[in-house]
Amino acid sequence: MRATIKAALLTLVVGCSSNSPKYFAPAKPLEAGGMMPAMTGGMMASPSIAAIELPFRRPTDQERTALQEESKKLGFQVPFLQREDIDVSIQYTITNLSAEPGQASVAVDGANEYTSYDVAAIQSYIGTLMLPPDADAPTVLPLFQTTKVIVPAKTKLSGNIREDDVAEIDRDLDAIGRFKGPYLTVLLNDSTATPLGMEMVPKTVKLPQLWKLIVSFKATVPMRLDFLVRVRDQANVLAEGKEPLYKPSPKAFTPMIAGAVPIVPPMP
Repeated sequence: MRATIKAALLTLVVGCSSNSPKYFAPAKPLEAGGMMPAMTGGMMASPSIAAIELPFRRPTDQERTALQEESKKLGFQVPFLQREDIDVSIQYTITNLSAEPGQASVAVDGANEYTSYDVAAIQSYIGTLMLPPDADAPTVLPLFQTTKVIVPAKTKLSGNIREDDVAEIDRDLDAIGRFKGPYLTVLLNDSTATPLGMEMVPKTVKLPQLWKLIVSFKATVPMRLDFLVRVRDQANVLAEGKEPLYKPSPKAFTPMIAGAVPIVPPMP
């Protein structure tokens, strides 16, 4: 069974400058471990998941007016939370709790101001569709996934999902969300190496930064994932004290599936 942990944010502040990194952690580590039955091909069991909403403040009236004016000038919406002003990364440690070596991986989904991307929600949506008889099961990918690693018994391995990794998530999510880029093409290609799938994204786009991160963890034997979300806030948009929080209502992403139709329950 998938265990979902809604994160209670623990803030660790380094230094006094407003540009010093701030760190946000889930309420508790993620624990996962186990294999699906042999009939499934020995795949890793369902992940353990934590959703972290970063505490950004609401824009002021003056900021809203400036964003509206810039949006009108450019011809598309300009986000309040911009990638060029906010840098996000994730530091993590995987601990193998077992006496056996095992395989583990970390994945990241999330939401910006316009689009929410959640693998579990997409899979649930696909379950409400009737697919053509000759259609293969749709491929559902996370926005980002680490390379699977072997963790020796009773050992810790540390890693980092870098700021440029999160920037790629930002580009991909905006491309498939706001600008309707081809889903698999966008996610399978590195936008810094090839423009495939990015043709509809304006050259002058103001890239939105994630305000919500969904971190999922899979392992083949019992393991624990400890992680921190690191934020460098260059625009002073993280909330201070009891400032009202910014709570966007992004649209859930659902892939286009040729020939699929909603399953309609029979009439009583």
